[in-house]
Amino acid sequence: MSSSVPKIIIPGMTKLEQLDLEEALQEEDVEFGEQQLPAGASGEFLTVVAVVTLSALAIKTLAVWLAKNRASDNQIDEWLEIEYPDGTRVRRHIKTSSKKASELPEAAESALQELVATPVQIPTNGSAGV
Repeated sequence: MSSSVPKIIIPGMTKLEQLDLEEALQEEDVEFGEQQLPAGASGEFLTVVAVVTLSALAIKTLAVWLAKNRASDNQIDEWLEIEYPDGTRVRRHIKTSSKKASELPEAAESALQELVATPVQIPTNGSAGV
């Protein structure tokens, strides 16, 4: 899965969310895979993980999808993974809100762009992480 642009990985999706995201992204670069529930955990037995290759349109579409499917009380609070072109994968938190539901997609788009643009600090040998 080599690419010159970052990818956003969305774990824990239902099959219905998968269908909705497929429809929203249409021709954008997205892959889906099955994800089994860890032993002892509760929830849906089989969930889906989505891997979305980022573009300006994909970020905008993903922001609208998050606002529609993963928002509560005009707020999005999600953990996503970002896979950078060098293969580094980090788990990042997106938390954003707006006073009006109609403004939530724009707030989510800004938050997604910030997450992807924020450099990842990885400690090297002998250096401490901050």
